[in-house]
Amino acid sequence: MESATRPFHSAGARTTKTKRTTKDLCLEATNFVAQRNDLTCVAAVMLETRKDESRLKKQREDISRLNKRNRPKAGVRDFYCEGLKYLIQRAAEEVVEASLQGCVVICDTPELGKKSFAAGAIRRGPGAVENAYRDWYRSGVRVGPSKQHHEGPLARIGFQPSVLTGDATYHDMLQIADVVAGVTREWVDAVRTNHSSSWELDRFKAVSVRFRRRHGNPDFFGDGFILWPWQNQLWASLKRSVK
Repeated sequence: MESATRPFHSAGARTTKTKRTTKDLCLEATNFVAQRNDLTCVAAVMLETRKDESRLKKQREDISRLNKRNRPKAGVRDFYCEGLKYLIQRAAEEVVEASLQGCVVICDTPELGKKSFAAGAIRRGPGAVENAYRDWYRSGVRVGPSKQHHEGPLARIGFQPSVLTGDATYHDMLQIADVVAGVTREWVDAVRTNHSSSWELDRFKAVSVRFRRRHGNPDFFGDGFILWPWQNQLWASLKRSVK
């Protein structure tokens, strides 16, 4: 999902004490991820489609009807819960297949606004993530790409009953997740704009060895890496970039 991390190749920002660039820190962090055998990563990249005027018009009309008032154009963050659903699908598969226990879901603060709204895949408001997770905990989040695990309630496989939110500034694992999300976004953006560089590709290849890949086609595509909405041409280009 969209990461708050600035582009890693824009290395103008420097840390106050060490004087190391953002690029230096990203290199160190991605190397750390690549060397860990106890990490399984999943990244969902959600694409901005507001430039499609016909799609945008219908979306705005639907939202206006349901919300009984005009609403600003929907953006990627409106679909935060949808992206989270894809991630938890894969996490549920991992829990079942690895016989894990006591899974706790911790999200970086989603910042979904102060007004509650729900329409199809769009969920907004301060309780959007908690309400979505409550439904998945009780009723299930459907299956991932293997079509085997896990279709039932998350409660049945030992997930904790509520999702937690935090701030990456104070949480090591959220910082690691932010690095993985950021470098994945950088890779997709580079391929999408035909500006793929050795730096972006090298960093993504480094962390992709830890992506979930049991049911990917091939490897982690569709299992450890999810693209939404689906785009055939971009999907094919991304595959070619890592061959």
